[in-house]
Amino acid sequence: MNRGVGERAALIGGTLLVPASDHRTHGIDARRGTLRWTAERVAGACLTACGTAAVIRSVARRGRLAGVEAADGRVWYSAPLGVSFDLYLDPVFATDGRTVYVIAHEPRATFGDDRAKLDRRLLAYDVTDRRLRWRRRLPPSPAERAVGAVADGVLVFLENDAVTGYRADTGAPLWRRALSTTALKADWTDKLTDRTVTAGHGIAFVAGRGCLSLDLRTGRTRWSLDPEDTGTELAGDILYGGATIDGRTIYLTLVGQDLMAVRSDRRKPLWSWERPGTIGSGAAPPPLLAGGYVFPQSAVNLTSPEEDAVAVDLRTHRTAWTLKSIDNAATEPQLLADDRTLYVLRGDRLKAYPLT
Repeated sequence: MNRGVGERAALIGGTLLVPASDHRTHGIDARRGTLRWTAERVAGACLTACGTAAVIRSVARRGRLAGVEAADGRVWYSAPLGVSFDLYLDPVFATDGRTVYVIAHEPRATFGDDRAKLDRRLLAYDVTDRRLRWRRRLPPSPAERAVGAVADGVLVFLENDAVTGYRADTGAPLWRRALSTTALKADWTDKLTDRTVTAGHGIAFVAGRGCLSLDLRTGRTRWSLDPEDTGTELAGDILYGGATIDGRTIYLTLVGQDLMAVRSDRRKPLWSWERPGTIGSGAAPPPLLAGGYVFPQSAVNLTSPEEDAVAVDLRTHRTAWTLKSIDNAATEPQLLADDRTLYVLRGDRLKAYPLT
């Protein structure tokens, strides 16, 4: 199916939606592995699941969002939104299952413009009703991507120097917390430090060189982990990657490849797991929880993992089983799961493994 680097699939209602490098999207039956449909020239490469559809910026129709319905591959477009998506590869950065949250630039922005001189727009688009719920003007930023999360009616938007909470229904700001701009090395490939943010169970959790756990409603600090507390000599490097909040436990990646579990209400390490034989760097995607296991994911690095997936037992905190890669693909695997099956997308191959 010829996937390109950086493309992201979605799992919606028993259908795997897999983007291809020619802007087509393939709908694969998750149970049988058969092709259900192909949508022609929809949009870019990173699909965000929202309700019954995958949402993305439109390539063919400038300044609009596009949706691909999982059931039949039908494509729809939003009305013109009065913005430009030209300077963002992946402007859809968060969803609550009904609404997608989107970053864009002022309408006149186009390829080659200096991002640092252009005002931005933060949008909330209701996928169910197909309408724009609200928009906010934001000051310029050199960032090429957006990082955010939404939970419990609060949208958390992360930037280089601050994290801001907004009311998800109106876009009204709730709180803003300044972040250090000197603790991390600058990522000159996208002009945004490699922090991540996760929201859920009353918490906004920011990770990067250190960790910061905030009250989702007020932005007040619950606890923090300072970089100096780790005792590492990797000055300025990313130590903590994407996190998954499950009740009172936060699962997060460590040094781009390993796994750590901590208490969500206070800074208490519960257990950790180390991936053998690989060298990681940068912020990894959040761990995936499914079937009584946690699947750590690795950061993009020069040494791709030999494994397609590693299952860590949530009871014993030890490796339960490993899926070795037979393709020796240079790309990082993307993991998706439902209640019964783990799906591994790597390069141009999609594989399914039973979890029960």
